[in-house]
Amino acid sequence: MDSSLSNQPLGVLQLQAMGEPKIVLEGNPIVLPTRHATQALFLLALADDGELLVPELGEQLWPDAAASQIPPRFATMVWQLKKGLSEHRDLLERNRRVVRIDREKVSVDVVALRAQALECIANASRNAELVAKLRRPILAPWNDFPWVQEQQEINERLASQLAG
Repeated sequence: MDSSLSNQPLGVLQLQAMGEPKIVLEGNPIVLPTRHATQALFLLALADDGELLVPELGEQLWPDAAASQIPPRFATMVWQLKKGLSEHRDLLERNRRVVRIDREKVSVDVVALRAQALECIANASRNAELVAKLRRPILAPWNDFPWVQEQQEINERLASQLAG
């Protein structure tokens, strides 16, 4: 995790989106069994309220799949995600319509950077180091996915505002 964010409170689950994605659960790095489970975790953690509609999340994960293929894939992915979270599986909640992650127990480096940027913008201050960090690639292995590109665009807009 980025040491410059050490003043941010850390959750039980820590996600590094800047550069290569990393997941740390109670101080221990973990690797989820599939890319889809890992991406779902990041998608939920980056969602404004920590939740996404089941069809929306399914479309992000399997954009080319037939609608009939998504429910069984989705069920498997949720099982993999909960298994990976082990005794902290309660961080994830799913009902028929929505999947939600408990954002109070999850810290995400890029969310902390964005909060710092918004604070600087509100105070009309400049921060070249923060601008440079915001412009670094996020979730690098997945940068061709539209949802990652959207997240990168959020960072770029903040960086541009901060740079003045």
